[in-house]
Amino acid sequence: MNKVITATIAAASIFSFNAAAKVVPADSSRASQICAAAANDKVSKVRRLLKQEHQTIRKAAQNIQCDGKPLAQFLQDMNAAKVAKNLYPHNDAATYIAKR
Repeated sequence: MNKVITATIAAASIFSFNAAAKVVPADSSRASQICAAAANDKVSKVRRLLKQEHQTIRKAAQNIQCDGKPLAQFLQDMNAAKVAKNLYPHNDAATYIAKR
């Protein structure tokens, strides 16, 4: 019985580790770095990179496309709840992601 429980816990930890794979930027562009940080749900890194665009964070976020989608849609697709809630606090989609 203990072997079955140990094997189940080990298998679960392996699968959960693979599910949380880190997304890396496709190139060295700032937009690619923002998309990767957003996909990894790194709020402070996304905010820092957006500020480097020399615009307001909200304006810069509106201009970023990730995988051909607006940043808000990309965050929803990637289940990046912390970044979505931080960048779009009054957006229903961000609230929906955060409740998941």
